[in-house]
Amino acid sequence: MKATPKQILSALNELIKESKTELKSEKIELGMVDDLEKAIEKLSNLRDSAYGLNKDVLSLKEDMKPLFKIKKELTAVAKGNPSFVKKAEENIKKSFNELSKSVSELGISVNKIPVYKKYQSSKKLLKEIEGFNKDSNSILSKLD
Repeated sequence: MKATPKQILSALNELIKESKTELKSEKIELGMVDDLEKAIEKLSNLRDSAYGLNKDVLSLKEDMKPLFKIKKELTAVAKGNPSFVKKAEENIKKSFNELSKSVSELGISVNKIPVYKKYQSSKKLLKEIEGFNKDSNSILSKLD
């Protein structure tokens, strides 16, 4: 059986359609492969970035160790300060009361002696110290 030119032409058209479909399919598959390769490359870049970040964080941790040690020491000092301040305040009051008693026995008014003004200003110093201690403790607690 001999094929007519019309049949041959029809068969060729059919082959061309099939090859175009196969080419489109291959093109789509190649595009998907490219997309996957790009995604893998991005993932690799993300891993490199994560590694770099991890390395930087570890380095920062090492750099901060001395600072954390200082913070710990300062925290201990700040917590101990109120008792030192309290003792100093008690000593000043005790000394002033003894002086006041002795001066009164001599018939002199305590507010006439020069140290009286210094005693009064020491009360302001105690309040300032308390304020500084509160500020220090507040700042140190925020560093945790």
